Amino acid sequence: MSNLRLIISVSWEERFLFGLSHNLDTREIAEVIFLSPKENKELSSDFLSDAYRMLKGKSIPFKTFDISYYNNLEIWNNLDILINGLSDAEVLIDISTMPRHIILTCMHYLECQGKKFESCYFPPDSYGDWLSRDSSKPQLLYRHSGIMYPDLPTCLFVLTGFEYERISSLIGFMDPKKVIIINQTGEQFDNELKMEVINNHVQKKHKVDFEFYSVDFYSDPYQQALFFNNIILENMHQYNILATTFAPKNSTLALYILNKINNNVGLSYALCREYNPLYSKGINLKGLCSHQIDLGV
Repeated sequence: MSNLRLIISVSWEERFLFGLSHNLDTREIAEVIFLSPKENKELSSDFLSDAYRMLKGKSIPFKTFDISYYNNLEIWNNLDILINGLSDAEVLIDISTMPRHIILTCMHYLECQGKKFESCYFPPDSYGDWLSRDSSKPQLLYRHSGIMYPDLPTCLFVLTGFEYERISSLIGFMDPKKVIIINQTGEQFDNELKMEVINNHVQKKHKVDFEFYSVDFYSDPYQQALFFNNIILENMHQYNILATTFAPKNSTLALYILNKINNNVGLSYALCREYNPLYSKGINLKGLCSHQIDLGV
């Protein structure tokens, strides 16, 4: 009998429902646990109802955790209860539509429980013209905020996605002396052109020291973390390092592992107050990216 629990974040994106359907068809799921954001409920309510009907039709039990993605205390308390309640269950986390700070917090409690888990990420078929707007003040991840020395300037370590304004806003908020940009490799979604445009924009707008590197964010997160750490080791004696990601969600796994390897690195994130309901379309099942994560290693 299967003991596999699927944790998935409720979303208005089509890949939320399509990804759930794919996992139910290809995996033996014992229970589905929905993380349902209190914000923008009206946008995702139809898809959540469809998900309930799908599970009832397959006689698969499910639970729903209502949670405010903007309330840090609620996030930490609810995810503590959720992860602690999994006991000896195997865990599969669909990170496709899960906010990055929620992924990081889940990883924290899974590490505390000594649990291995599997992640899966489904890319969409396409993205809209814009993804999000109105970025809020950056925050440090609780218990993973690094070691900051008062006599050292700040270096931002940024994994880039397609959202130039969020990257620029972060630099403006943090006022760093240096910014290390890690771009995604590949030609998907006109990636190379977009990376070039973003790099040119940030250099023109912000007069700080920039360094640029590239990596495949869909690759092994442990190898990514080691690559990142080699770059950071060359800078950590001159700067306080704050790391964040706007890149594909798999990069979030790598950042958590980076902080585990090198706890001098602080993990930060900045939420947005406005999201595009047409953020993405469809699902690319051939692009499914999954990883086995063992934080005890």
